[in-house]
Amino acid sequence: MSKYKYSSENHNWDLTLNASVTLLQTGVNAKNDARLSFSSFTGSMVLAVAALESFFNSLASLIVDEGFDWDNFQEQSVENKLEQLYRKYSLEIDKGKRPLQTIGLAMSWRNRLVHSKPNFVEETEIRSMEEVGKLSSRKSYEYEVNEKFARQFYADILAVIEQLIKVSKINPRAQCTYSPIN
Repeated sequence: MSKYKYSSENHNWDLTLNASVTLLQTGVNAKNDARLSFSSFTGSMVLAVAALESFFNSLASLIVDEGFDWDNFQEQSVENKLEQLYRKYSLEIDKGKRPLQTIGLAMSWRNRLVHSKPNFVEETEIRSMEEVGKLSSRKSYEYEVNEKFARQFYADILAVIEQLIKVSKINPRAQCTYSPIN
């Protein structure tokens, strides 16, 4: 019976990011179908944020520097992971400009989606249905689901990922090795 050596790494951030851009394009192509475009843009935005955190975890898992605390890193929020990686590679952290400004908006949007609560509006008189969106005191996620914001999510998340790959010289991708033992 033959024996083999096998090892593998599975980093799925790029698969998730690909699914995000696929849904983004589906939403663009479904402009005449409001339900499909809304669902596609929402899915694209959720997956873009998921891909970002997945990438951070993949990148950090391959950092072998002394002093880098992987266990602590895993427990951090996405925003803290981003800041920790930016500091590690001496990158400027300017949350007032893209792409980091978008990352902040993306995380806020994601939290409103994932932790959504019911919204109640007391009976009130309105002149038109256009006023309805202004009646709530709480910002809801669905008002930001559109092609422009979905494109911005994807583009800026991709920009952060590409920047970190470039400065870290680490490009975590799925791979395996398989060889016979002689």
